Amino acid sequence: LPSLDGLVSCKQIQLPSNPIESIPSMGALRSLELLDVSNCRLSSFPDDIAELPALTAISAQGNQFAVFPEALCSCPALEILNMSSNRLASVPEALGRSPRIRVLLFSKNRISTLPDELLSIRTLERFDISNNPIDPLKSDNRSVVRALRSVCTDKGGFLRAPQGL
Repeated sequence: LPSLDGLVSCKQIQLPSNPIESIPSMGALRSLELLDVSNCRLSSFPDDIAELPALTAISAQGNQFAVFPEALCSCPALEILNMSSNRLASVPEALGRSPRIRVLLFSKNRISTLPDELLSIRTLERFDISNNPIDPLKSDNRSVVRALRSVCTDKGGFLRAPQGL
């Protein structure tokens, strides 16, 4: 992928299903609101993605992320993050400091535990963890499930935290 510096006023970048293995520096894309790099070959994002003040949605499902890109935890306006169908084994604690996250989609990964720090995300409405080796009712994960309005678990169903959980 060539330099993105000439796209200073760009609000959306949609590159789904392209054989992209890396993204160059993004710091100049101050107006970018949507980044769709679904079904590419990415395993990382540039660290300066965290400097994009208008970025509200990232769709990065179907890539090769084995480690969650920590820079995404610092995106100030991020509301929707789709990291489904990757190779992620965990969700970082730092994601709990994301002030505007409403939707987190992590289906079809390798996530086995949830950090309690997800409780800090007061704006979180939907968290999809279907098709992961996780038990949302396991004692280590109950506090996270209790705080969410709904958690999408396997087979596309929604688990609503039972009264008194």
